[in-house]
Amino acid sequence: MKVWSEEGRIRQISKALPLWNRGYVGLTYCGEAAFPAYCRVVEEVFARQGDAAVAENVVAHLADTGVEVSVGDISGVGWHEVDTPEERQRAEEAILADPRFLKAPRAPGVSDRPLEHVAPLQPLAPRRRICVFIINRANYGRLKPLLTAIRNHPNLELQIVVGSSMLLYRFGKGADIMEADGFRIDARVYMHVDGENPETMAKSIGLGLVELPGIFGRLKPDIVLVNADRYETLVAAIAAASMNIPVAHTLGGEITGTIDESIRHAVTKLAHLHFPAHDAAARRIVQMGEDPDHVHRVGNPALDVIAGMELRLDIADFWKRNGGVGQPIDLEKPYILCVQHPVTSEYGKNYSHMLETLEALDILQVPVILLWPNNDAGSDEVSKAMRFFRENRRPAHMHFFRTLSVEDFIRVLANSHCIVGNSSSGIMEAGFLGIPAVNVGTRQAGRERGVNVIDVGCDRHEIALAVRDQMRRGPHPRDTYYGDGCSAERIVRVIAEARLESQKQFIELPQSARSATILTELLGNASRIKHASDVIL
Repeated sequence: MKVWSEEGRIRQISKALPLWNRGYVGLTYCGEAAFPAYCRVVEEVFARQGDAAVAENVVAHLADTGVEVSVGDISGVGWHEVDTPEERQRAEEAILADPRFLKAPRAPGVSDRPLEHVAPLQPLAPRRRICVFIINRANYGRLKPLLTAIRNHPNLELQIVVGSSMLLYRFGKGADIMEADGFRIDARVYMHVDGENPETMAKSIGLGLVELPGIFGRLKPDIVLVNADRYETLVAAIAAASMNIPVAHTLGGEITGTIDESIRHAVTKLAHLHFPAHDAAARRIVQMGEDPDHVHRVGNPALDVIAGMELRLDIADFWKRNGGVGQPIDLEKPYILCVQHPVTSEYGKNYSHMLETLEALDILQVPVILLWPNNDAGSDEVSKAMRFFRENRRPAHMHFFRTLSVEDFIRVLANSHCIVGNSSSGIMEAGFLGIPAVNVGTRQAGRERGVNVIDVGCDRHEIALAVRDQMRRGPHPRDTYYGDGCSAERIVRVIAEARLESQKQFIELPQSARSATILTELLGNASRIKHASDVIL
C-alpha cells in the first residue's frame, strides 16, 4: 500500500497514489491508552465496509479525519509472516528491539494520545448509496478504478447494475468478468433488442426505460453514476432524473461524431454532478448552462488502471487465458491492435469501412489482434465484414477476440506498436501510454487528441501508409491531457461530500462572463482551467 508521509506523519494512504515515499506493510502499533479508541474506529470501518474492510482502511480513516498517525522505519528488519499468536509475538519482539523503530519521528497521533483525549466517535451516519450503471466492456474498464474506490470508501455503499451487452455472450459477457474480479452485481437489465440497427437501438432505449425505474425503486440509490455517451447511459439518466435521483456523469463535455455527440450532451442536461476529463470539456459543460460549482475536472478514471498496474505482457499466460479465433500470432514481434466500432450515423456503410481497414492490415502483413465491435447500430455490419474476411482469406497474421479483460486489454495495448480503428482508446489510453494510433473515419471527429494520433479516411492505402509511418516513428512521450491516473479518488471525494439536489436550474452566463478571464473564475481559477485563453464564446 502506497503512503505519502510528511514530517514523520501519514498524510495519504492509497494504492492509487501517483507519488509516495513509504510503503505500509500491514503493521500498526497502537499504545495501550489509545487502544479502546482505535478499536472503535476498527468497528466503525467494519460496520461500513463489511468483509471488504482491511487494516489500511483503518489507517486511512484516521489520517483522513485529522488524527496524526506517525510512521516508523522498519527497513532491514525483514518480513514477518503472522498467522499465529506465537508468530505475532516473535515479530513484535524483533521490531520493538530495533533502535531505528524507537528513534522514528513521533507525532502526537493515535498511538500517543491518552484515552480521555480521543474524541468519541459520532453515531454512524447512513452510507451514501452510489448506483453505477455498467453496460459494456469498455464502460467497465473505464469505471473499474472508480468502482473500487467507491467500495473502499467508508461513507459510501456501492451498488452495481449491469445491462445491455454486458450480459450477452457474443459481446464477451462482461458481467462474468466483473464477478470474477470480486464485484457484487445488484441487478441485471436485459434491455438489448437484437438487430443492431437504428430501429432496434431505439427499441432498446424504450425497453431500458421500462426496466430501470423498478430497479432504482428497489435499490433506492442516493446517486446514479453514468459514464460517457452510450444510449444506455441516456436511459439511466432519464430514469434517475425522472425519479428525483441525482445523476453523476463522467466524461461529459467531449466532442465526437455519431449519435454519441447528441446523447452525451443530453445526459449533461440531466446530470447534477459533472466529472469531465479535461479543461475544454469543463468549459463546454458550463456553456450549456450547468452550475460551475458542480463541474469538477478530474481526468478519465480509465487511466487509473494503467497507472496502477504492471504493463509487461506475459505472452504464454495471455494465450492460456484467452482463446479467440485464428492462428496464434507471434507477440514477440511488432504487432498491431485493431478496435473498430460501427458509426451509427453512417449505418449501411460500416461493412465497407471495416473491409477497408482489414485490407489495409492485410497489405501490411504484420501480426494483428482484433477485437469484436460494440453493440451499436451497425455492429452486425462490422462483425459480418470480420467474419467474411476471416473465413475467405484465412489470414495467418490475424487473431480475433470477442473480448479481453481490462488488464489484458491494457497490456496488449501497452506492448503494441500501433492501435488502429476508431475507438477512443486510441486517443485516451494510447495517448497516456505513448502508443502510436491511426484513427479511422469520423467516429472521433472533433475530440481533442495528442501527437500520437494520425487521422485517416476509410481507405485501405491511406490507412496502411499511416500505420507504416506510425510504426516507423515509434512510441511517444506520455500525454496526461486526459488524466494523471488519480481520477477515481477525486470523484469519490466529491460524491461523498457533495450537497445533493434533484432540482436543476439553468445558469445564464452574464455578458461579462463571455471572456476567458471571467469564465476561468467561474470554474475555480487555475485549479480547473489551465488554458482559458483558448476559450471562444
